[in-house]
Amino acid sequence: MTTTAKMVVDYIGTQMRLSGRTQLLKLLYYTQAWSLAWDGEPLFHDRIEAWEQGPVVVDAYYRRSPQGPALTPEQQATIDAVIDHYGRFYGKQLSDLTHEEHPWKVAWDARPDHASNRGQEEISLRDMRREYTRQSMAGRGPRRLAQGVKHLSDDEVRCTVERNAERWAEALALLAG
Repeated sequence: MTTTAKMVVDYIGTQMRLSGRTQLLKLLYYTQAWSLAWDGEPLFHDRIEAWEQGPVVVDAYYRRSPQGPALTPEQQATIDAVIDHYGRFYGKQLSDLTHEEHPWKVAWDARPDHASNRGQEEISLRDMRREYTRQSMAGRGPRRLAQGVKHLSDDEVRCTVERNAERWAEALALLAG
């Protein structure tokens, strides 16, 4: 069964008390972003558009019906890591944060001058994967623990990131180019 944005929304709702729809929609966006960075593939296949208030998964904005708990432990770990990192921010703070990041800016700037505040420009999964992989390699953003892996100290994480950055610098430069 394919995971949908609505399934992720339902799971987020069971894990935290939400401050509103904007917070939920931005957390949903970040679950997709970090899934792309960590796993190289989308968590769900619903379209994400650049709206004035930031990225919006259109299906989740207009329709919020329960879909059942068919998420894998790995998917839940991704969502939990995003909630742990971003869940303390209100919707407006998350919206402002997405406005500072490349994927929303590119899609928002691509809309025609006469377009409404609810742009129909899709945010590219490729741009999301690049942006959040860069953030991850720089040690920014959430940390997701693999299933069955011990928690690493900040120093252990920093050393691992530095070793991997050196090891993969050339390959990452080619991919980012």
